[in-house]
Amino acid sequence: MIVELPVVSPRGEQRDGLDHRAFITDQTAGDIAVALGVAQESLGLGKVGYAKMLGTPVANEAALAAIKTQTAEVHLEFEPDLAARLTGRSMPDTRKAILVGAGAIGSHVADCLAREGRFLWTVIDDDRLLPHNLARHIAANNQVTRRKAKILADHINGMLMGAPRAAAIAANLFADGQDGAAIENALREADLIIDATASIVAARHLSDHATEGRRTSVFFNPAGEAAVLLAEPAGRVLTLRDLEAQYLGLVLRTEVLSEHLGREAETVAYTGACRAITNRIPQSRAAILSGLAALGLAAAVDASPAVISIWTLSPGGSVTVDTVAPEPVSRFQAGHWEIAIDDGLMRRIYEMREARVPVETGGVLFGLVDIPAKRIHLVDASPAPPDSDEQPGGFVRGVSGVEELMDSVRRRTAGQVRYVGEWHSHPPRASARPSATDDRQIDWLAALLGMDSMPALMLIAAEREFAVILANQQAERLPQESAA
Repeated sequence: MIVELPVVSPRGEQRDGLDHRAFITDQTAGDIAVALGVAQESLGLGKVGYAKMLGTPVANEAALAAIKTQTAEVHLEFEPDLAARLTGRSMPDTRKAILVGAGAIGSHVADCLAREGRFLWTVIDDDRLLPHNLARHIAANNQVTRRKAKILADHINGMLMGAPRAAAIAANLFADGQDGAAIENALREADLIIDATASIVAARHLSDHATEGRRTSVFFNPAGEAAVLLAEPAGRVLTLRDLEAQYLGLVLRTEVLSEHLGREAETVAYTGACRAITNRIPQSRAAILSGLAALGLAAAVDASPAVISIWTLSPGGSVTVDTVAPEPVSRFQAGHWEIAIDDGLMRRIYEMREARVPVETGGVLFGLVDIPAKRIHLVDASPAPPDSDEQPGGFVRGVSGVEELMDSVRRRTAGQVRYVGEWHSHPPRASARPSATDDRQIDWLAALLGMDSMPALMLIAAEREFAVILANQQAERLPQESAA
């Protein structure tokens, strides 16, 4: 018998919550009923061993005294309601979450969040668990060769009692056929999509996918010393592509992050094959960084703003957090190309312009280029090199230090950010319309960048407006609307 009791203080004040106690005996329910006088043995006359007594029950005090009882504590099963309460939340999170990538960071992040009663999961990954993966994964040795997606889904379902909360699609994100249809259906129904693939191609594919679910991305830096979280805002006015560009801008402008992407992890061979290598990252570090990423992801998706956060773990165990509030993004269209530039970068360009007024100034533009998708995301802009010719009626960019700057940008962003064009200012009261000199520079840029199948890009910052010129065409600003 289980009894539910109110919790009362020594002063008689009732507290929140209830206590549960179990009372256990080796007597059968029929024997107890006989002792209570509500039943008697049927002596073989009925289908069961006891029959109900008629009239007023008369308890057999001696029989009752002979019944031995023991008390026992009652423990609730670990089900989603309890998981949520133990985390400090009133109820489970029933949003549908897609996790793409069930490797080291994906399995740990999902493990953390599932133990908090968060999400109904669909795990997408076609990879199989190999022995070396056990160094930093939630899986066990007896699961080697199984699909990571199925391992993780089974892990979540085995952890929480009640109806299954996780399903697996053991297929590549870009699969076609039946698996592709299942992935498309899952993505369409998702409230949240978590990219844990550490693949730029996968993250951009998910960013562009025509579904309403909010996207996030979690990954380790190459050396395994830091975890990164990119979280789109509610409403998706910024996408993972936008956040990728602003994250790389943060890396470029933050001195303590100068080696964040530039330093590779040590590697170790996990088979006899010369190319079979994996990063040398201890599980303790992977677990700490994954936990920080899970904490940040949970906070991000419970709120509306976009998030860019980097947690860097020192050898001694201290954690440094670098974060930036993502900026709104303006988008421009020129032919088949789309150019994106965030407000923070435009402010920095105008600050450089204002510092040199009344003369014109300018510099180099850096960005991300996706040629198949025909998209350019501007990431940063340099000031004028010291040997530049800055005049009230014109500007000629110098070359001193430019090559070294480009090498530094490539190194600090692991080759992801590249030279994409030039910017310059126009003097007070002048428009942003390109001059004849600007047209000649665009022709020069077209010859230079055309070797990389990319059109020439120029940005002109005037007093009250700015223009984006791509391949001799002034780009048109696109309406500001939801990215979905």
